[in-house]
Amino acid sequence: MIELLVVLGIFIVVTSLVMFDYGSFRSSTSLTNLASDISLSVRRAQSYAIGAYSSNSVFSYGYGVHFSTDRMPVSNQYNGSNKSFLLFTDVSGDKMYDSDGNPCSSNVSSTNECSEILTISSADEISGIYLSGSSTALPVGGVVDIMFLRPNPDAYFCYRSSPSSSSCDSSTGISNVRVEISNYNEEVGFTKKDITIWSTGQISVQ
Repeated sequence: MIELLVVLGIFIVVTSLVMFDYGSFRSSTSLTNLASDISLSVRRAQSYAIGAYSSNSVFSYGYGVHFSTDRMPVSNQYNGSNKSFLLFTDVSGDKMYDSDGNPCSSNVSSTNECSEILTISSADEISGIYLSGSSTALPVGGVVDIMFLRPNPDAYFCYRSSPSSSSCDSSTGISNVRVEISNYNEEVGFTKKDITIWSTGQISVQ
């Protein structure tokens, strides 16, 4: 009887520890997967550009990833939000993402450059975007484009305070863009990760 009670006690303690840590493990795993998706999307845009990927039978287009600080619900999902980001083809050559609000397509045009929208279906979200090591996040409604042009692996950055802006509010002098992702779990609170894209084309996840 005593042995049974001891074994039962050990089982209860181990089970409690596992259940307590499960929320933290789940949050961490989910954020790690999202960080990988964002990093791979940026890397894919880079490889498309320097590898002369063909779009509409044209090999000279630049490619990029479009991020938005806007929060769901949004009037137009193809401008991005805290629950999505977009891979685009720079058909117009202006080093920024142009959208007419229509769905993404393999037949990109100068008015609709969206190639693919990547939706965040988990509890994770893009909680902040920071420029050049700043500790202050960009205001809600702003957008950031990270773009690559052949033959260099370097990244070009374009920040606009509104997706309707026809020119960059800031492009020169930006050394890096940090995308902060987070989720909330009642057991462990907020969990965060950072994906930093440098002007040299390097990507780091912390």
